[in-house]
Amino acid sequence: MDIDRPVIAPVTECRRYPQRQPLHGALKLGIRLGQVAGRKFGHVRLGIVAVTKAGIRLTGLSIRTLALFTGRRTLRLTLRQPEADVTASQTTAAPPLPRTQSRDARRTQLIEATIATLSDRGFSRTTLTEVARRAGLSHGLVLFHFQSKDNLLSETLDYLSEEYRTNWQAALAEAGPAPEAQLAAIVKADFSPTVCTPDRLSSWCAFWGESQSRPLYQARCGANDAHYNQTLEEICARMNAQYGYASDPRRTARLIRIMTEGVWLDMMTLVEPYPVQEAMDTVFAGLSALYPRHFGPVPAAQGTTP
Repeated sequence: MDIDRPVIAPVTECRRYPQRQPLHGALKLGIRLGQVAGRKFGHVRLGIVAVTKAGIRLTGLSIRTLALFTGRRTLRLTLRQPEADVTASQTTAAPPLPRTQSRDARRTQLIEATIATLSDRGFSRTTLTEVARRAGLSHGLVLFHFQSKDNLLSETLDYLSEEYRTNWQAALAEAGPAPEAQLAAIVKADFSPTVCTPDRLSSWCAFWGESQSRPLYQARCGANDAHYNQTLEEICARMNAQYGYASDPRRTARLIRIMTEGVWLDMMTLVEPYPVQEAMDTVFAGLSALYPRHFGPVPAAQGTTP
């Protein structure tokens, strides 16, 4: 049996055991389906190009004799022509990502799968096995990146919290200096497609609703929440100072936050939830009661002065 083509196999382990003779050795592939071993072959030229979802790509492999042992299960090896002989239409493997980028992308993929699992199953019924299934990856790869369910949930919460913070701060930076424009921007940010999706809202509710997750939430999100609340209070205080309103800034900021979280909860729990635009208009109706000279159900492009 002569092979002089790259080999793709769903391997988890790849080792070469050199013998005394040059260009001779033994290749061992460990796979999930069973044990595969190559024995007594010569003229070996082995290079590992990349570790991909499909497995480890081996190139320059020339095998004179190959013995495969797969136990009771079937092993399928996909053989491809050398790169010089492969046409564009025949190429199926994309170039590997840089190591760091690939690692970050894989972690993000698993976190997004965790968000979807939290949305469907809740906090207590989210498992590493289900996350791996949704991501299309192995259970072992989840453990490799996060070590445990607690770590995965903690980093998922960090991811959601940072995503939320980045979203509202970007909206605030684009709003300009007027406090009414900043208040409109920070409220509208809560209904941005970046953060206001069914999966994300359900995940937030999962973390809020489970008593066992509250210490985790407070530890991971407390600083970001405090920063948001302080920013909102400062905007409300400037509304008083510039336009003559007399409401308590802390309580007013709390009311605004509760309005937003309340319509979020409605969208997750009502039998017939209202759409995102209706939810945002509801909050702006509340703003019109707090600041009647500046807000209506739909925010103006520019703030007005009394």
